Amino acid sequence: MKTKKNKASAPKSVDASTEKVKSSLDNLDQDTPDNTEVDSNALIEKLEAENLKLQEELESIKEAKEPISDLSLDDLSIEELNAIVTDKKSELEVIVAVVNSKNKELDKAALLEEEKNDQRPVFTDNRGLQFRFKKSAPKTLNIDGKATKVEDIIKDKEVMSELIYGNSNYLEQKHI
Repeated sequence: MKTKKNKASAPKSVDASTEKVKSSLDNLDQDTPDNTEVDSNALIEKLEAENLKLQEELESIKEAKEPISDLSLDDLSIEELNAIVTDKKSELEVIVAVVNSKNKELDKAALLEEEKNDQRPVFTDNRGLQFRFKKSAPKTLNIDGKATKVEDIIKDKEVMSELIYGNSNYLEQKHI
């Protein structure tokens, strides 16, 4: 039957596309701190190019398949209808997985880029943990009855230790 040939060729293409995406995701090493802005932009462009290729492959797969509406329901058995539904469901699962992985990679790249561009001063405590003031923190804090700028506070080890161990809501730990 004509639809069986189309069904057999499409999942192979989808599986090949999925494998390409998985292998390209395995080859990415965005966690390296040596990446520059140029590297990040190149990575984003590479991911967008791969996304376009996958979309083109998906369109070719869709064109290769015979639409369900062309089939007569009287000619198909329940098993054949279930097979068509199962095929469509598996295709959708693959598409969703590919889109989700691409979105995660783009989000990671955007977060890394944002983190690199962040110029807020950082305090490193005696445990090696890094802290900085949140973006929403006020520019001055009242320390020992005096208005003190955040830039001056972050240079004072004693005051920063008090804020860190006191779980100040104005501080955040830098994880990257």
